Amino acid sequence: MSVRPALICVVDDDDGVRQALDNLLTSADYIPLCFESGEACLSYARLGDIDFAVVDIKLGGMSGFELQASLNALDLNLPLVFISGHADQAMEQL
Repeated sequence: MSVRPALICVVDDDDGVRQALDNLLTSADYIPLCFESGEACLSYARLGDIDFAVVDIKLGGMSGFELQASLNALDLNLPLVFISGHADQAMEQL
C-alpha cells in the first residue's frame, strides 16, 4: 500500500519565497500547493486535503493570523507554522 506524500500549503505574497519553498518541499518529496494570499488559499476547493501549512504573517490583504482564524473557523484543525521577514518583539508575544 502506498502512502501519498503530504500536501503542504504555502501562503506568501513574495514570489521568490513561494518558489524557494516550492522547490524545497518538492525536493523533500512533499506536494507543495502555493498561494500568494490568504484569500486565494481560502478559495481552494479542497482545503480539507491539506496536511500542513506554512504561512507568512504579513500578507497583502488578510494577515497570516487572520487566515489561521478563518481556517480554524472551518474546523480544519490544520497544523500551521508562521514565517516572516519582518518579525519584531511584539509579534513574538502572539
